Amino acid sequence: MYTTPLPTEAQRSTALAALERLNRTPDSALEWPVELRTLLEKVLRETAQGHALALLPLEETLTTQQAADVLGVSRPTLVALLEEGQVPFHKVGTHRRVRLEDVLFFRAENNRRRLEILAELSAQAQELKMGY
Repeated sequence: MYTTPLPTEAQRSTALAALERLNRTPDSALEWPVELRTLLEKVLRETAQGHALALLPLEETLTTQQAADVLGVSRPTLVALLEEGQVPFHKVGTHRRVRLEDVLFFRAENNRRRLEILAELSAQAQELKMGY
């Protein structure tokens, strides 16, 4: 895993200038895949906004604390999700390990379900003329 500290003002300015140069460069002038350009744009944009970054492969194995941090929940909450079978995991000795890909899939599915429920509630409120 590669993690960056919070960028300095100088690094933010450099990233913004690089992003502007990259955006002025036509795709045809670059000799790399479009996906790489998209990733580089995202890294530069996040750095320009002052965000720290972590770059890891989807196959990366996380500790329960790292996985909880990705989901924005407490470690005990994550452990409950693991034990309920909502997120796959394996054990290394007595320690649970979770694949980043599985954590991100769970997060995306959870967000999709939330939006679906919100749409249903909104439709019900409209039908009941609740003013929403």
